[in-house]
Amino acid sequence: MPGVSRDLEEISLSDPDKLVSSFVCDQRTLVDHLKGYPLNTENNPIIEFESPLYGYDSRPLHDNQDRLYKIQTPAGELLSNVPQGADPSARIWQLQQANYVVFQGHSAYRLYDYAQACRLYQKALAMVPWDNSIRRLLDFEELRTYYETAKQYVNTNIILTAQSLSDVYALQDRNAEAVTIAEEILPSARAFYQREQKPEVRRALLDMYVLLAKAYKHVNNDAKSRAYAEDAKEFAIDDAERRLIPQ
Repeated sequence: MPGVSRDLEEISLSDPDKLVSSFVCDQRTLVDHLKGYPLNTENNPIIEFESPLYGYDSRPLHDNQDRLYKIQTPAGELLSNVPQGADPSARIWQLQQANYVVFQGHSAYRLYDYAQACRLYQKALAMVPWDNSIRRLLDFEELRTYYETAKQYVNTNIILTAQSLSDVYALQDRNAEAVTIAEEILPSARAFYQREQKPEVRRALLDMYVLLAKAYKHVNNDAKSRAYAEDAKEFAIDDAERRLIPQ
C-alpha cells in the first residue's frame, strides 16, 4: 500500500521495528496499573472538572505519558510467527527505551529548554544510532524555520531563538552553523538591547559572545576569540558570568 508507506515515512515509522517500538504496554499491564483509580463516567466526569485544576500547559500530557512509559512492556515478547533466526525483540526493546528518552527530550522542548532537549536527543541517538528519525530531531527544523522566516523582525523571541539554535548546534559540534547564526543576529540584537535593556536579551548576548569566543579559540583563531571575549565582558554582570568567558 504505497499511500500507507508514504504516510509512515512522513512520521518516521516506515521501519517495521520502529513501528512496533511505538507500542507502550499490553492490556493486562494497563489494567493492573489502573486498579484503584476512579472511572470517568457521565455521572462522575472527572476529566471535565479536574483537568482545569491540573493546568493547561504541557504538564498533564507529560505526567500521563511518563506514567505509561514506566510500565512499558517489551513489544518483542508479544510478536508471533517470527522467522527463526530473525527475532527482532532485542532491537525493538532498544528502540522502546530510546523512545522514552526522546519523550523526555520533547518535554524539555515544550518547556523551551532546547539545550536539554538536544542533550536528551543525543543520548537517545547514542542508544540507537541507526534511528534516523532521532537524527532529524537534532536539526531542530521547526525552530530553524521560525528563525529563518522571522529573523528580519528582530525582537526578544527571535534573539532568544537564535541563541538557542546556536547553542544546540554547538552542543553537536556543528560549529559552523552555530557561528553563522550567532554572527548574523548579534549586530541587530545588540542594537535591540541598547534600546530595550531586557535582561533575557543581555544574557542571550553574553551566551552568544561566549560561544563565538570558544568556537574561534577551538580553531586557533586567537584574534577573533579575544575580540569576542571582550564583547562578552560587556554583558557579564557578576563573577559567575565572567568565569564563562574563555581567557
